[in-house]
Amino acid sequence: MQKNKKHISKKRGIFILLTPFFSMLLIIISHISCTQSHNLFLTPIDTLYLPAQPLEIRTFYSFTDTTQVNTYFHFDENRKLYFNYCVNAVLPTISFPLKGLIGDYLIDEGSKLLIRYPQKNYFERIDSTGAARDTLFTDFGEKNDEAYTMDSFDFAFSCPILDLNNITKKYYTYTFLQSQSNYAINKVSREQMLSEKLITELTEEHQFLKATRRFGDFPQSFNSNSTLFSYNFDVAMNKDTVFLLINEIFDSIFVICLDGSTKTHFMKSKYQNHKHDYIDKSRYLDNFYLDQIAMEKVMYIFILYDSYRNLYYIVVGKSAKHVNKDGTINDPYDKPWSLMVLNEQFEQLAEIDMPDHLSKHEIMIVPEGIAIQDNNLSDDNRACFVIFNVKWKN
Repeated sequence: MQKNKKHISKKRGIFILLTPFFSMLLIIISHISCTQSHNLFLTPIDTLYLPAQPLEIRTFYSFTDTTQVNTYFHFDENRKLYFNYCVNAVLPTISFPLKGLIGDYLIDEGSKLLIRYPQKNYFERIDSTGAARDTLFTDFGEKNDEAYTMDSFDFAFSCPILDLNNITKKYYTYTFLQSQSNYAINKVSREQMLSEKLITELTEEHQFLKATRRFGDFPQSFNSNSTLFSYNFDVAMNKDTVFLLINEIFDSIFVICLDGSTKTHFMKSKYQNHKHDYIDKSRYLDNFYLDQIAMEKVMYIFILYDSYRNLYYIVVGKSAKHVNKDGTINDPYDKPWSLMVLNEQFEQLAEIDMPDHLSKHEIMIVPEGIAIQDNNLSDDNRACFVIFNVKWKN
């Protein structure tokens, strides 16, 4: 089942803009109703407004800045697109103006950005003015005369790691053969995809961005008819350059190290109380049927790494009705959610129920805690983030 996420070409609906008094009242209500679980507490400590809606948020540890970074796109009032790079913050440290929608991107040491526009076989390295400094042609390799293509938008980070021994930059992303794009409905294509490696190491060499190594096996549990439509994964990477993957339906975190070794750690939402049934392959084009499954199943949507507190957060989409009694239909994108918190040993510390007005799709990590967009305090022209301090009692 494809991730039901809003892309940078899609605008939000209009939300109610409230007075500061009611804004603070809602924050207090949020704290009382949803921010305590056992010995872990999320305490609202501040609010922060962005002048535009953030799109395609990423939060990750940057090896070049040696701290947490948040990135996102936004359109200004003239519909010009920008890419924002935020060091230890929600507000931009640098904003890169773009010519339009891009196909792929890689972050190059903070002050520069590698972007590839659709239908291009090269990246442009741009500075904060949007001017191209140089170009890097791509060589992702091929198999059986078919070229690999790159998917950076569904990979949760893209900052370079400097190899000090060889003074080279290495990036990590996901690449796949185009023939595998129908893996959700074709068993042969699915088996081909599962035989590939999950992570591709890219090295910058002489104006080329080359795939120099592939590593990390797909989990064997993916090779099941019950996973039909559910090969999506979300990825995080910690300070030790360890990759962590989750899939929508598996009660597991898949851990991949740079040497290619893999481990599986069990985790399970308190709302997960049934096995996933086989999906009717004959209905793979039936959007109502697929949305019903996405709405009624408990799903693991995102994994986020908090480098300040060495914690992991997993956004869990809880089960809910697809069709209401009055006949109205609920959108899986807006299904209720909880936040699982795990420590560095992947032990579950808590699972906290979150209110509907806090957006599971707009989360950033900052020194003070977790910044989550409050839809009730946001509108088309600005976004309000509530910053929650994270504390727990031993």
